[in-house]
Amino acid sequence: MRCAVLLTLSIALLFMAGTALAHGGHHGGPSPVAADPDLLSRLGPAAVAKLAGGGEPEADLYRLTLAEIAAGKSAKVTGTGSCLLILFQWTDHPADGVAHPGSAYNDMMFSAGTYATGSVNDFYLENSYGQYGVTGLASGWHTSSGLYAAFAPTDYGQVRDMIAAAVAQLDPVIDYSQYDNDGPDGVPDSGDDDGYVDALFFVHAGPGREQTGDDNDIWSHAWAFYGGLSTGDGVGIYRYSVEPEMLSDGAQITIGVFAHEYGHVLGLPDLYDTDYSTSGIGDWGLMSGGSWCRRSGDPVGSSPAHLTAWSKWKLGWLTPNVVTADQLGATLPPVETSAVAYRIFRGGATAGDEFFLVENRQPIGFDGGLTRRQVDLGLPQPQGMIITHVDESMSANSNDNHRLVDIVEASPWFHAPGDWMEHLDGPRDYALQLWLDQYNRGDNGDAWPGWSTASLDSTDWIGPRDRDRFADDTIPPAEDYFCDASGIAIENIALAGQDVTADFLVGAKRLPAVSPDKSLTWTFETDSEGWLFCRGYVHHDLTQGGSCGGAGGLWFGLDDADYVCPPGYGNNWNDFTWRTVGVSDGATVSLRHRYDLEVGYDFARLEVRCAGDPEVAWYEIASFGGYSDCVTDTWAIPTSAISACANAFGFAVLDLRLRLDSDEGWSAEDGGYCGIGWWVDEITITGEYAVGVGDLPGAGLPAMLRPASPNPFNPVTALKYHVPAGAREVGLSVYDQRGRLVRDLSASPEAGWQERSWDGRDETGRNLPSGIYFARLNVDGALRIQKLALLK
Repeated sequence: MRCAVLLTLSIALLFMAGTALAHGGHHGGPSPVAADPDLLSRLGPAAVAKLAGGGEPEADLYRLTLAEIAAGKSAKVTGTGSCLLILFQWTDHPADGVAHPGSAYNDMMFSAGTYATGSVNDFYLENSYGQYGVTGLASGWHTSSGLYAAFAPTDYGQVRDMIAAAVAQLDPVIDYSQYDNDGPDGVPDSGDDDGYVDALFFVHAGPGREQTGDDNDIWSHAWAFYGGLSTGDGVGIYRYSVEPEMLSDGAQITIGVFAHEYGHVLGLPDLYDTDYSTSGIGDWGLMSGGSWCRRSGDPVGSSPAHLTAWSKWKLGWLTPNVVTADQLGATLPPVETSAVAYRIFRGGATAGDEFFLVENRQPIGFDGGLTRRQVDLGLPQPQGMIITHVDESMSANSNDNHRLVDIVEASPWFHAPGDWMEHLDGPRDYALQLWLDQYNRGDNGDAWPGWSTASLDSTDWIGPRDRDRFADDTIPPAEDYFCDASGIAIENIALAGQDVTADFLVGAKRLPAVSPDKSLTWTFETDSEGWLFCRGYVHHDLTQGGSCGGAGGLWFGLDDADYVCPPGYGNNWNDFTWRTVGVSDGATVSLRHRYDLEVGYDFARLEVRCAGDPEVAWYEIASFGGYSDCVTDTWAIPTSAISACANAFGFAVLDLRLRLDSDEGWSAEDGGYCGIGWWVDEITITGEYAVGVGDLPGAGLPAMLRPASPNPFNPVTALKYHVPAGAREVGLSVYDQRGRLVRDLSASPEAGWQERSWDGRDETGRNLPSGIYFARLNVDGALRIQKLALLK
């Protein structure tokens, strides 16, 4: 399939500035392309976001929604894509037709193996492993009869009107139906296509505002004609994109923006953060900042980063290996040349919205420009395993705390014990990107195995690549987006030439290291004492004066330099800190704390649940608001929670959580919490049996037996239990109060959650009398016990 030839025509396009044509009303807002990093460095994220203007997710402009892609409705993209590329200029804003003739864009877009830095066609052939290419011919320059000065380049609506006028003027000489070629037979306008031009690129004279920041330039963007723009050829035009003639230095535009926009034509969403408060996936993918990558000595955008494994999977070019059981010594060749990736999540799940996707990235092929920081500063380029955290229930990467696709960095930066950051998770300042204690759009420490040590001037990672394990108890942790343990681990990650080797584990491996005592106390004057944090609003802080005494404490809040609001007023966020503990019946928890919370709207909550089981509910110990000076409050841990989570060792293993739930009122514009909020200086647990159980929810719970339901029961109750992958011996039995076996329930050794029922009968089928019985799960010697009450 090829683009039809668009001949160089001496046609003056009638431009009707501000005139509405018959192309339907507006449909959402335009979707601007990601800004050049240099523009971000000059103006800052907030100014750039305002300059670009708002817009709907670009995938919404295209044939497939993200939900349809995630559901596998996107057909496998093979063969050759068709497109339409038009170049246009104005008499008062001409193109440099000598330096940038139409043939130059033809080579840049469609050549095969001959363009110096690689064409768009070369890019898609490499990313699809030879399955898909793009071809056609670009037009020569067409001149509008209107003036560039007659419309506002910053007005996306006027730009769209101009494009509509150009399409109408060219209708007599272009057969638009030859560009509708997305059906399975590979023949344009054959009846199996969707009735719309597949890819419409308009290249305007001059540079783009995404590089210059100049209001006299057009910001490259994608948009659509609501309802479609009719043509005389029986097909419509719905979506289009706009690109510049040149870079800000006058050199011809490079392929990055075109390859990015063509990704949208294929149905892919943006993976950068559209408000620039973070970098999204940064330079690690074409659909984010990777469209601006370059090899050393080449112009920006000339070597865009590969699509992520997730994007390739959605297009049918790669099928991940699903880890359903432990795999030791797995080998991942470079994803640039081999369609290999691994999918892993809780219990070896084969389906579901949320999972980790793993690939091996090397600086070869178009990935030779990874990453801009490393190339621009002449530092070593990244190579190794890239772990992405995917949640397909999300549609984009604009939610800083819950993304569609997120990079799990191997080498986070530790400001202090318990206080760490990932470099992609904040606004990058180009002038400060040399230092690793600042945010950036990707560095060589993102790839696994990572580093624990940076140089003294914090410009580069040094020493051994010793961060070779990713699990629930690592930083970053292998938790889900609700901060629950996933139970997976990727261990012994190592480079083997250009390959990466690793062990993939889907079950917990270690029992807890317990040390029974009468009490446990955590004092937060100097550090976080091993407590875990979810989203960053709750953190250990030494800079605020809100503590009861001393300098430090757990602070439920954030500084907001741009907005001052009354104390205790939050902004629609829910965050928490937690610790896994073991307690016996009668245990209490005490807080030395102070708080200033809006009554009826902001709530501090103290909660517990059975450790590490995301399917069970939280028990609320306390909930409060209002104002209090420094006090010590004590509450009993509910007996119901302890009995529901009791184990064979005589105590209950619980996740203890401190959570602040804030409303939407009186908020800062950037979503930051302001005011004192809640400050905790010390936590104490007392009881007959208090146990420290490591630093991860569910530590030591490779096997789980949930309380029977119903209980008490008559005649049947259900027992739900969890078996970790790799278990060898699994048994589920019922015993009476004297410890005698009354029924073997024939437990399945299959990994994951299982269920068995008991009808109150023994092995011979005899009905047993009313009374107390015990269900016991035995997994390789680890016992889990639940009490059963049989009623007659």
